[in-house]
Amino acid sequence: MTEGEVAVSYVGNDSELDPVAHRYLKLDRPGQAQEVLDVFERMRKKGVPTAETITDVDGFLKENNCTIEEAQKKVEENFKKYKMVESNLMNQREKLKETEPDFLRGRELLTKLQDALADPDYEWPMEVRYPLADQVYSTAYIEKADTIFILLGFQTMAEVTVEEAESIFSKNLKDISKLTNDLSEEINFIKDQITTSEVNLAHLFNYSVNQKKVAVGLDEK
Repeated sequence: MTEGEVAVSYVGNDSELDPVAHRYLKLDRPGQAQEVLDVFERMRKKGVPTAETITDVDGFLKENNCTIEEAQKKVEENFKKYKMVESNLMNQREKLKETEPDFLRGRELLTKLQDALADPDYEWPMEVRYPLADQVYSTAYIEKADTIFILLGFQTMAEVTVEEAESIFSKNLKDISKLTNDLSEEINFIKDQITTSEVNLAHLFNYSVNQKKVAVGLDEK
């Protein structure tokens, strides 16, 4: 646990918590540090290689001991994989962006609660409106209390102090922002690999055409 973070108690069975709940509750193992990697290292860990630019087709074929057909097949396979990874990363980023408004609404409500608790003349209970569905809201009345409950996921709820809730919301909004930026970097990385693969395919195709022309010319002689 890093300096400034707080321990959080929760209601439930630790073994039933999913990885997201573990992260929200800061249940990382003691001394466990988050690994900071650049986009190239992250993609390498995910098994996504950097596409090699093929400028000298002859040299590439000799170095890899393959035929032009084998080289075209390999580059085409990698191109399809890059496109699939791009689609997956874009879906992840969109889903992540969809979660941010919920955290922002929770943070807004928490700020309202903090202001009320700091006001000795505030008349309780506090009236709040919360969404049930799109464009559908309901009203709840909150009595003055030292702790609140935060729903972390399926059948997992944490009872925390207002200060702990502030720490959780701040951390998760920061994590969402960082992960969104990381995904954007990875998407740009993949786009570069797709462009390189397209250029490589063009070079291989042109080389193949030229080789066939040479072969036809020799046959005619």
